[in-house]
Amino acid sequence: IASDSGGGFVAASAGEALTVGDRVRTDPTGFAELTYHDGSWMRVENSATLTIEDLVDSDSGEVVSTSIDTGDAWSRVRELSEPDDGFELDTPVASAAVRGTAFAVSCEGDSVCTFSVVEGEVLVTPDVGDPVTLTAGQSLTVTAGEEPSAVEERGVEVLEAEPFIAENLE
Repeated sequence: IASDSGGGFVAASAGEALTVGDRVRTDPTGFAELTYHDGSWMRVENSATLTIEDLVDSDSGEVVSTSIDTGDAWSRVRELSEPDDGFELDTPVASAAVRGTAFAVSCEGDSVCTFSVVEGEVLVTPDVGDPVTLTAGQSLTVTAGEEPSAVEERGVEVLEAEPFIAENLE
């Protein structure tokens, strides 16, 4: 993996602290795992770039906001207890807001992303169309410039059997 704090990407090391504006890029064979101040964590698979958009840890709430341009990401978000708490993942075609869940997002370039929920709920807000709430066992594919397709009722067991999700559940 490599991190970029504004001066170009350099090799990253385990335990390296990241701040708002930092980017993490994985090569074709690597992955990165990020642990956030609120106890949530995210794994970014190979050939992806993640940007830290916002990190807040204050008396009024905890916020994690990131964006991913392409590739796969798995997130396990602790249950958020305060009204001002938030965890958001932006993609080129939609954003996902959660309050305690486990979900995957897979983006093919900057035009198609699929959101799959294994636990809890995820509110997907596409760039075009109305927000959609996904619950455990559901997936939604969002294509740039189009309203989202219908929610797919895939079932938790089917999602858990997908190789990427199965690997992250271990």
